[in-house]
Amino acid sequence: MKTKQILLAFVCLGCAFCLLNSCSKNLELIPSPVDDNSIEIQLKNGMLVFPSRMVLSKVLSGKEDVQMNQFVEIFTSQKDLMDEVVQAEQEYMTYLDTLKEVVFETASEHSGVYDDYLQRGIIKKVFYGDGTSSYDLNLAEPLYAKVINRDGYFAIKDTIFQITPRYKKIWLGGDLNNYMLLNSYTKSSESENIFVVDYSQKITATSDVGESRTNFPITIRDQNVGMYVLPDPVISENARLAFIFYDRTTPIFAKKSYLRDTYCRVICQKRKRDTNEYGYELQLYNYSFFVYVLIDGVENMFGIEGSATGYNDYYTVYTMYQMMVAGHEPFEFDGEYYQISKFDCRYYWEKWEKITEEHPVPGKLATATVGIFMEQGATTPFKYYFQPYQGNGHGGTGGYWLTEIIPD
Repeated sequence: MKTKQILLAFVCLGCAFCLLNSCSKNLELIPSPVDDNSIEIQLKNGMLVFPSRMVLSKVLSGKEDVQMNQFVEIFTSQKDLMDEVVQAEQEYMTYLDTLKEVVFETASEHSGVYDDYLQRGIIKKVFYGDGTSSYDLNLAEPLYAKVINRDGYFAIKDTIFQITPRYKKIWLGGDLNNYMLLNSYTKSSESENIFVVDYSQKITATSDVGESRTNFPITIRDQNVGMYVLPDPVISENARLAFIFYDRTTPIFAKKSYLRDTYCRVICQKRKRDTNEYGYELQLYNYSFFVYVLIDGVENMFGIEGSATGYNDYYTVYTMYQMMVAGHEPFEFDGEYYQISKFDCRYYWEKWEKITEEHPVPGKLATATVGIFMEQGATTPFKYYFQPYQGNGHGGTGGYWLTEIIPD
């Protein structure tokens, strides 16, 4: 990925990382912050073992890759499994488009890979408020997809983590040779140094609780707002560009700190023929994300812009450090809570004409822009606006709100 960051310094990336926020009285569950870059990432019994949380942070943020060719064993991450589904679905959708109506009506809805992984629980169906649907990895925290194995495991030194569709589990001083023992735990066992977070239990919090139990005021402002555009077919037939902004704050009362999880999600999708179902489509896009925070009453702006190729990408906002980075990783803070006053985030999907003898220099046929602008409202906490559709002479269908329906 080619990236130009507005703020380049990110020296504190791994120092504040917190993977667990509310599973027991003991919240010091992550190995010592002392980093050791001299030790390489290892693969033990099919599980990636990271030498430090700093190295894990670099991998999750895309600053460092796991060199698979150094391993004797073959490692397959759940991100690899998702890529398999995406590729199989893209190829199958292309095949369906070639079928005549009579044959199409009797064809299977999905590829064999999709059906297999759905049945095995690797992926799940996702439903949106506009009546459309798609699919995603079936994980409580999909941000770890690139480092967890088929069974949801990775480790930092001798601390073992498992991410399942429902749970996040942590085993301090775990047995790397028998880490699958963690499969049987659905509740914490402090005597065995095993801690479990159940993501099926909804977490609720109010601002007065946050203010009364911490040394600093927390304005808990949970936000989850998304929208999409349907570009002109010149760009991509039946395509959909989606952008979602998240901001969630969870107080950690025992430590008088808080977990701030703020990020943008970029999604490139394509509608299946004669359905309201969307699959992912790998695309090259440009992005421009800017966030404004209030510090001592003064509005400060920071952001990130560049280009990337992907279909389901994340960009994290770090209000404490006033910067954004590619990837997704929640952080724990124990300082002042910086309120986001507004943001201006969008990304662009372009289509260029092919080079021909008549046109030796390619020209831009169309540009689709999707994004959200937010500012504080006079009567409501925030007002949201669509970023205008942009097209060079080609029409677009405008923007639409996108809300994922989360089952009770």
